[in-house]
Amino acid sequence: SPERGTGWTFAPATVPAFVDAVEAAVTVFRDQPEEWRRLQERCMAQDFSWARAASQYYNVFTGACFSN
Repeated sequence: SPERGTGWTFAPATVPAFVDAVEAAVTVFRDQPEEWRRLQERCMAQDFSWARAASQYYNVFTGACFSN
C-alpha cells in the first residue's frame, strides 16, 4: 500500500515487468517528491538488525523443536 510500502515489486520475473516497476519508481521520484521522501523515511525506519533476524530464527526453530 502506498501508505505503508517501502518499494516496488514486480511479477513475473521478466525484463518487461522489471522495467515497469522501475518506471513506476522513477515517476514517483520525479513527480511526487513529498511521497518519495515519505518512502525514504519508511525505509529508514525498518529494522534489519541481526538481533531481529536472530530472534525470528530462534522463534521458528523453537517452534519446530517443540511442536508435536
